[in-house]
Amino acid sequence: MTFYRSLTAALLFLCLTTHGQSLPDSIRSIAPMAQGTVGVAYKMAGAPSYEGLNTNAHLPMQSVYKFHLALYFLDQVDKKHLTLDQPIPISKDDWEPKEFSPLRDQYKTPPASLRLRDLLAAIIINSDNVACDILFRKAGGPAQVDSYIKGLGIPDISIAATEAQMHHSWPVQYTNWTTPAAMLALLEKFDAGLLLTPASTQQLLQWMTASTRISRRLKGLLPTGTPVAHKPGTSDVSPEGIAAATNDVGIITLPNKKHLLIAVFVTDAKATETTREWVIARIAQLVFQANTTSAETP
Repeated sequence: MTFYRSLTAALLFLCLTTHGQSLPDSIRSIAPMAQGTVGVAYKMAGAPSYEGLNTNAHLPMQSVYKFHLALYFLDQVDKKHLTLDQPIPISKDDWEPKEFSPLRDQYKTPPASLRLRDLLAAIIINSDNVACDILFRKAGGPAQVDSYIKGLGIPDISIAATEAQMHHSWPVQYTNWTTPAAMLALLEKFDAGLLLTPASTQQLLQWMTASTRISRRLKGLLPTGTPVAHKPGTSDVSPEGIAAATNDVGIITLPNKKHLLIAVFVTDAKATETTREWVIARIAQLVFQANTTSAETP
């Protein structure tokens, strides 16, 4: 919360101008601050329909797709093809020096193997890129994960490239895309317990809730202590000052313990990182407040 006290008067004025507007209108008023494309989808768990903005746009996921990768492997665990304590071999080639990787930085030299649970925790809690690509190799490539997600009835998605491939070529990140509506549908199936066993569902929720690396997006303007299980995704900024992806998706637990599902993608944006993250935080705050108020209304 304190992070946003330094935002400009223009942002504060915008907060005031959204007062009295409908929720969709408020979101449409905020979105231009990002100076890019803002895609949003949200709904209460169990509600018959969703609302949003640019819900069918194809938007780059960046590290949001690590959620999909974790689903794939936990499904393999549930089917007894793997175990969480199973060692996954590590090679020197996996230890990519240019990728973001707290796990790699923890070791002076690559270990012979790491447990599957440690790699999964690394990609969800710390968004570890090296661990991500090790898991993609174990899965047989991004296409295997893409096929799994499409097999769940989520067609509007593409998982085509590893972290290393995205790092080496700017356009490649756009091959890993989703629509906000598709992301919301996947979150809903996961939240309803339709994808994994209860134990695997709770394990992934625990990792998502433990993620503290990026706390200024969905969580940024919510009441302190609000449970948020989420997976952010972030691109680099191009020499022209364009941020391809500033994202956050997740499940917010309301005071009445009901679940709010939300996905926010900020694509090809020229605004500063502070403003891009504020846009996500403000949208999440508005959706949270609207659903908290409606839930409390007799």
